[in-house]
Amino acid sequence: MTNKEKRFSVLIGCATFAVFALILEGACNALILGRGRVEALMQKPVLFGLFGGLMAGLFEESGRFVAFKTLLKKTRDENSTALYYGAGHAGFEVFYVVVTSIVAIVFADKLPAQAEPQNPIMYFLIPVERIPAIAIHISLSVIVWFAVKNRNQLYLYPLAILIHALFDAVAGTLSLMKVNIAIIEVSCYVLAIPVVCLGIDLWKKKFKHKGRISSIIILEKKYEDLSG
Repeated sequence: MTNKEKRFSVLIGCATFAVFALILEGACNALILGRGRVEALMQKPVLFGLFGGLMAGLFEESGRFVAFKTLLKKTRDENSTALYYGAGHAGFEVFYVVVTSIVAIVFADKLPAQAEPQNPIMYFLIPVERIPAIAIHISLSVIVWFAVKNRNQLYLYPLAILIHALFDAVAGTLSLMKVNIAIIEVSCYVLAIPVVCLGIDLWKKKFKHKGRISSIIILEKKYEDLSG
């Protein structure tokens, strides 16, 4: 890949997160959970976590799918496109989380009386919490990439939605239940491990397959040379 293609993939990752997660998902959540329904749903942590996880998985993984299918189709021969896209997607989410956290700290004294202020320690744990999230985003980018690239692996797309939904649902549910932050972080790391392993496995299998094809082409060429 050229440097221009790498930068473009990163930018598409950033833009896709902004459009699909912040704008489209945000609008859909506002429509469904308006008129006090969000407060009622928050009384049921498991349902709230499942809803939030499913929405995040559906919109963000669909965003990846659309981006790979359209804007990044010219670099479909370059599997590293998935990595650069994933870095952009995850990077923009980190930027968004950090900025909103800083705003919350700055304006903490202006929160409504009924609002529950966050423990300042939570903000310093953001880098720790983001590590499994970044790993998940890059791995899911690889998974959806191969779903787009290979028709016989299209099932990886709904699988990515379910994985994303599970990850967010567990984190969201435990947070709403006010479980100890250490337990939540450990849970995120544990859930990230098999997803990363799946992404690596898909990546390795693709390169092994590519290597076998290259070997066959070389052998055929040598055979043609000998026959000639």
